[in-house]
Amino acid sequence: DKVHLTVDLLNEHPIELEQISPDQTTDQIYRLCANQFQIDRSLQSYWNLFFYYQENHHYFLIRPAFPFESPFHSLKQLEKHFQRPRLVLRKSYWNLDDDLKLIESPATRD
Repeated sequence: DKVHLTVDLLNEHPIELEQISPDQTTDQIYRLCANQFQIDRSLQSYWNLFFYYQENHHYFLIRPAFPFESPFHSLKQLEKHFQRPRLVLRKSYWNLDDDLKLIESPATRD
């Protein structure tokens, strides 16, 4: 059984993942996103997947996606508690000095 999964960026740009297994883990989904954006392997540790809900074009953090969970199934559960839960690819660090490393790469500039 294959499903469609949308992963958003904070600028609301969607990453469409087609024909994936609903049981794929966060790590597997993350690797698909990183490959689609051609994020250099040395920079991949700066990014992660998070669950957000969206309201009036604003995103509100619910929690990080755990590496072992299925984002597809988790989104289905979050729909019971939040309107428009989303899976979002975003930077996973809070040190602004790391931004300089990412600015040098065209794939991670936006």
